[in-house]
Amino acid sequence: MVSKFLETNIGKRLAIADKLLTEREEMTPHIFYSLIFSDLASEALQKENMHLVPAIKNSLELIFRRLETPKKDKDRLIKIFASQQRFLSTEDEKSSQNNFFRMKDYFYDAFMVFKIGAIAENDEKAIQSAFFWEISVRKRPTPVKKFNGARPNKSRNRNFQKNREEDRSNRREETQSSSESEKQNRKNQKENSQEDFSSEDSGK
Repeated sequence: MVSKFLETNIGKRLAIADKLLTEREEMTPHIFYSLIFSDLASEALQKENMHLVPAIKNSLELIFRRLETPKKDKDRLIKIFASQQRFLSTEDEKSSQNNFFRMKDYFYDAFMVFKIGAIAENDEKAIQSAFFWEISVRKRPTPVKKFNGARPNKSRNRNFQKNREEDRSNRREETQSSSESEKQNRKNQKENSQEDFSSEDSGK
């Protein structure tokens, strides 16, 4: 069963993604969803006389509804698929456009999907294009908020700050008290010294 699955398009893409993970490449949830949905999106990309974004959206709408995918995730996945053909453009005269494309927050996700797809399909032209873009993809992926891990404990931080301030205040009071006590001791010693001196004079 496993071997048969790995022979499918989805299986090949996921196997490559797993290999890249072992090579310390970062894989976001959107990359994995894109790899799973790629076959549905590719059908839309092959249709002619249709606007790209609406075609992709229509192809994925059913699966989005079944999974109850949030709108922000839908939009990101659609952008990832809509930008796939963009990676085939490597002309130097479009360097300003390329730089602008690199600044997109979904660039890393889209690139990894393109690269994995190129390797899975053994598409030499796409692999060469991926190599061209490889040098500009060192920007780390934008973290997904829901996968950030535990959120900071604001109450604990406030208590820590409060305790630290109270500790400082207590130390200041202790220092002040110690200083006053020392002054009083010196005063008492001085008075005792004067009394002793007076006693000696009286004895004489």
